[in-house]
Amino acid sequence: MTREPVLCAGATTRTTSRLHPGRTSAPGIRRLAAPRANRSRRRAAAKMALLDWLYQQDAVREINPPARESMLKSPEHGVWHGQPFSDEDDLDYAAAWLFRKGFVKGHTVDEQEGPVLLYLTDTGVTCADEYASDSDAYLRARSRPQAGNFSLTVAGDSNGCFLTGVKIFTIPINPDAAGSLPRR
Repeated sequence: MTREPVLCAGATTRTTSRLHPGRTSAPGIRRLAAPRANRSRRRAAAKMALLDWLYQQDAVREINPPARESMLKSPEHGVWHGQPFSDEDDLDYAAAWLFRKGFVKGHTVDEQEGPVLLYLTDTGVTCADEYASDSDAYLRARSRPQAGNFSLTVAGDSNGCFLTGVKIFTIPINPDAAGSLPRR
């Protein structure tokens, strides 16, 4: 069974029901339009779309970077829930945020907050490769503490008590013993 694409042209929006091909589905229209009103979702989608579009353009060099408004011509990246992104609001916000966080670099103009000609940094390429251009997921993953080796030094006549993960270890310290603490 093939599904017809969602058609959006100005004020007329029509979706096709899977059960009844050819009929207009009012719940489908509401599902399509509901996320449009959520500004934070729209901005998050604009950041992902811009990062992914730059990655698809192989924009990794300062020489001849693409203009961000060119993204609006891309049917895959320039539209969110059937509505085109705006260069003045959506893309400017996304470019400025990605620039501040180090995902992109580029050339700015006084009238815009973010760069208008931009390219990916190494961080932006890593985000696109490993996190499917989701910059928020990339930053969340980078802010988590990394597991690894640690060192603990306790001096004097006391016990060393420390927490690792979910276990608490208390290690009696013998001041006469030379060497390091046992590792678990």
